[in-house]
Amino acid sequence: MLDKPTKVFLQKIILKSDNGKCLLSQSMLENMLSVKEDLKKHLLQLEKEGYLDVIYTDRHGEPFVYIVLKSKSFDLQLEKRRTGKELLFRFILALASAVVTYAFGRILYLVFS
Repeated sequence: MLDKPTKVFLQKIILKSDNGKCLLSQSMLENMLSVKEDLKKHLLQLEKEGYLDVIYTDRHGEPFVYIVLKSKSFDLQLEKRRTGKELLFRFILALASAVVTYAFGRILYLVFS
């Protein structure tokens, strides 16, 4: 299970990726972390959980990280959308039941008074 800072970090990587692949500098990845912690720890955790593959490289003397996203990372994003839709549906259902209950109560009040 991923902790919240790692999930947020993964979401930012997904936004930066192009067709599930991206080449980012190590300094750019460190800036993407919301909590200033060890970058390699987060990348290793995401790799162990099966969300992405990581290849460390060097380009013109600057360290870069090549990231390939796996289908599990896209499933996480779809799950987030699905949860939001489910929450909206439950709210609308509760609101509709409250309106129907109020209307039915008013009708019963008028009938029996």
